Parts: sequence; C-alpha cells; structure tokens
Amino acid sequence: MSGFWNRLTSRIKGSRRTHDEFYHRIAQITGLEPVNLSFYQLAMRHSSASKKSESAAWSNNERLEFLGDAILGAVVAKRLYDLYPEENEGFLTSMRAKMVSRKNLNKLAEKFNLAPLVVSRLDAKKPARSLLGDVLEALIGAVYLDLGMEAAERFIESKVMEGNKAFAELETQVVSYKSTLIEYAQAERLHHEFKLEERWGKNHSLNFRVGLYLNGDRITQGTGTSKKRAEESAAEEACKHFELLKK
Repeated sequence: MSGFWNRLTSRIKGSRRTHDEFYHRIAQITGLEPVNLSFYQLAMRHSSASKKSESAAWSNNERLEFLGDAILGAVVAKRLYDLYPEENEGFLTSMRAKMVSRKNLNKLAEKFNLAPLVVSRLDAKKPARSLLGDVLEALIGAVYLDLGMEAAERFIESKVMEGNKAFAELETQVVSYKSTLIEYAQAERLHHEFKLEERWGKNHSLNFRVGLYLNGDRITQGTGTSKKRAEESAAEEACKHFELLKK
C-alpha cells in the first residue's frame, strides 16, 4: 500500500510542478497573471491533437484563434488610426495587413518561444507554416476570455506591437509578393498564370508546388502547405528575380 501512495504522491507533485511551470511561462509571455489556465492550455492545442471536452465536442484552439484574430485586428486598427493621423485608408489597411500577416505572427510567436508549449500530432520535421501564428492568435483569445479586453489590449500593445516599434519595421515590408508581381506583369503587359503542378501528403501534412508562368514561360516555382502559400512563394522568387523589392 505504501508503494501505491508514494506513486500517487509523486504524480500529484509532478502535476503541480507542470502546472506551475506552465503558469510562469504564460505570465512571462503575456506580462499578465493568468487566472484560468484552461483557456491557455486550450490555446496551445492544435486541431491535430483535438480531444473531447466535457460536452463531448472535439476541443482545440481553432475557436480561440478566431476570437483572437478579431481582437488583434481591432486593436491594431485603433492604434494605427491614432498613430498615423495624416495617412489614408489604403495605407492603414496595408499596415494592418502586415501586422496581422501569418509571416509576422509566426515571427513573433518564435520570439515568444511558443513552440515548446504547443500540443500537436504534426510531423515535427514538417510543421504547418501557420502553426505558431495561429497559436499566438489563440493566446490573445485566451487572454481576453480570462482577463478581459483591457488585458488583451495591454498584451497586444506591449508585446505584439512592442509599443509601436513593430510598425516602424513593417512600413517598408511587402504585404503580398503575388500582388506586387501581378502589378508588374500588368504594367509590362505580360500574361501571368499560376499553375498547380504537384500536390502531396494528407490530412495536416498537405504540400503544394505551383509554377509561375509569364507569357507562357515558366519563371519560378514555389511550395507551401496550401496553394495560396505556394503561389506567394513563387511570386516572391519572381519579385527577387525582377528586382521588384524595396531595399
């Protein structure tokens, strides 16, 4: 019997230690003191590792991601409105798109070192390109549900936007390589076409290869975990080839 109690006590202590470590990591990342850790635990659960909740529904971070995306967009829009009083709607829209892009959110999530907290069943060698950015949005949703809108705003403004520092770095960044390439092709009267050339993998590990053609000639190719990302990758290579990017 003593062996059983020793094992039980050991498991309880281990569970508490894991709980405390997770609490401190979330507090460190957000700069806030979480109350209900279940929101944050759910934010870290990718759809590939969904599990049934008490209501028998499959739970993962997709709903939190949806919520966080909306909150992030609203907070960023308000800050841009205040920060750039002389700029027009086009500029503000472009800047918001840069801030909330998967490329930027993935970069921020890597900076926060979110990867070790994520629960997924994806191939570790081929993780989804948007995984960490999605988790960051879900984390914003978790902060909102746990601590309210004011706390979510503080997290976004201090950590995501870094007190406006991030905007200065994004001003010259290209929002969409595909849009830039299409504008160039139209100006030069070149017929452009993106052709899906290969698709492989299954479920959460799909990959696509797309070729970019100008006037029938294959210029570049791109790969990605969606056709859209593969097209963007091919367009980025073409933008570099034609020196369309600002330095």
